Amino acid sequence: MATEVKYDFDRFDGRPGEPYREWRIMLMNHCSIKSDESGSSWADYLMDIDMGGAGPGAPPYPIGAQRDKMIRLRLARSKNSYGIIVKHISDTDLIKILATNHFGNGQQAYNYLNSLYDTPVRR
Repeated sequence: MATEVKYDFDRFDGRPGEPYREWRIMLMNHCSIKSDESGSSWADYLMDIDMGGAGPGAPPYPIGAQRDKMIRLRLARSKNSYGIIVKHISDTDLIKILATNHFGNGQQAYNYLNSLYDTPVRR
């Protein structure tokens, strides 16, 4: 028995340039409303500015007993953001590439997509 998959926003079909940038906006808007106890959102994770991230202004992990929990939460953000990315891609070949090279790592998948599909704007 097949179940209908519900999508949170339009799926990306693999077209570079403006179609990708529009999809990325929808992705980031959706990820910005998903957060956890650390106060970091999935969008923060994708930009590497979440707790434990390496981006500018990223809060460090706390010292003490909460540190391990915050590390686990960051791992969950990685897996969840990867899942939302591949769920919203309709190109099966692209999904296979992401699964082979970046499985479970939303940040790497996001950076890969940016490097491949965020082509320069033309006049």
